Amino acid sequence: MRNQKGSYKKNFVIVVSILILMLVGLLFFFVAVLNIKSGEFSSKNSTKCENKAKEYFMKGYYDLAEDEIKKCLDNKPDDKDLILILASIYDKQEKYDRSIQQYERYLELDPDDIPVLITLSALYDDQKQYKKGIALLEKAVKHAPKNYTAHNNLCWLLAQDKQYKKALPHCQTAIEIKPGETYIMDSMGYTLVGLGQYEEGIKFYKDAISIDPVVPDYYKHLGDAYRSYGKNEIALDNYVTALELFYERNKNKFARDKEDKKLLEELKTAITDLDPENRRLEEMKEKIQKEKEKKISDKD
Repeated sequence: MRNQKGSYKKNFVIVVSILILMLVGLLFFFVAVLNIKSGEFSSKNSTKCENKAKEYFMKGYYDLAEDEIKKCLDNKPDDKDLILILASIYDKQEKYDRSIQQYERYLELDPDDIPVLITLSALYDDQKQYKKGIALLEKAVKHAPKNYTAHNNLCWLLAQDKQYKKALPHCQTAIEIKPGETYIMDSMGYTLVGLGQYEEGIKFYKDAISIDPVVPDYYKHLGDAYRSYGKNEIALDNYVTALELFYERNKNKFARDKEDKKLLEELKTAITDLDPENRRLEEMKEKIQKEKEKKISDKD
């Protein structure tokens, strides 16, 4: 009998153990299901707020877009796409310090992303933080030696930082990779003028204008080149042409971006410096007014 009782007890322990294991298994199963459901819910929420943010962004409702993206990031704080959207929103809101912070946050997650390195370097350029931008672009050309945009932008930033000799090879590399690209010619012209090679720099500006004659920036830089060695009348002509093209380019824009505002201010300052009585500006305004009146009369 003692052996039978021992057997019953042993069997009872085995059965209880199996039941406990089954309960634990069920518990783990339910926890897993809950986690999956929670993840699905979080993912759906993120997708929903991301779509809303993109919709608001496209309509120009940047504050609403910002609110939605922040909700998404609460669920997925390391989502690189969401971080890029938030950076773009801040850029549109002209909150450049915050935009820079988000791009820096992105690069902590993906430090070798070439387009983001280039984009952030352009923001550093706007803030005159040239050395920070240069460091990013040096990294970009190291990882992508055939990227002509990275070489061009590095040339431009080095020239902005007065490192003209160091800038020149990068402009040359960019031109070798992408010959005939006007914005690279513009950077090369700027660098050569910085080196005191005025005629060579002017030639690059003129070549860029011959290919794309409606970009006001090229005429502005050409004006700067002529002004650098005392040809003020020719410089003034180019500044006025640049301003006319600027107004033509922006006439249908609801609002001007930061680059437009900067260029407009620089052109008006340059023209006023060379023509204190604003004679050329008044002539230009009269010309624009007559063109408007002619268009109205032609419609009638």
